[in-house]
Amino acid sequence: MVYAENMLSGLGTELRNARDQLGMSLQTVAETAKISAAYLQKLERGQVGTPSPHVLRRLGSSLGLPYLRLMGLAGYLDEAEAAEARSREPSPSPHPLAGKKLTQEEWRAVGAFIKVLVSQRRGDRTQPPGAGSGQTEPSAVKAGTDVHG
Repeated sequence: MVYAENMLSGLGTELRNARDQLGMSLQTVAETAKISAAYLQKLERGQVGTPSPHVLRRLGSSLGLPYLRLMGLAGYLDEAEAAEARSREPSPSPHPLAGKKLTQEEWRAVGAFIKVLVSQRRGDRTQPPGAGSGQTEPSAVKAGTDVHG
């Protein structure tokens, strides 16, 4: 039982550290992962016995953490499976915004900018809101604007 508690504590620490590095609130991460802030807080404290793999996948996406790492920390992978998963994971490179505190408006601008880039890459004929106005970069992330704080 102590082993399981240590694993869940490790999972909680990993989630909390990633959230802190991104400067995201419990509420923001919970909303993107489609869980309650109270449940995320319990996960971070190691108080959830068996977190759902679906929740772990959404949290990994929200926080930029490898899904297989979270699955290993939650106890779904034995040591051999965890080692194999680590060998397949790309080396994590720091996210350009890691550790930066952005306002909600700046996060929305970053999101809008990414949507524009993705739509351009796919060659979508439909553009995200505001893209048709001749403005392809949200104001908070225009060239020369420092959003890194």
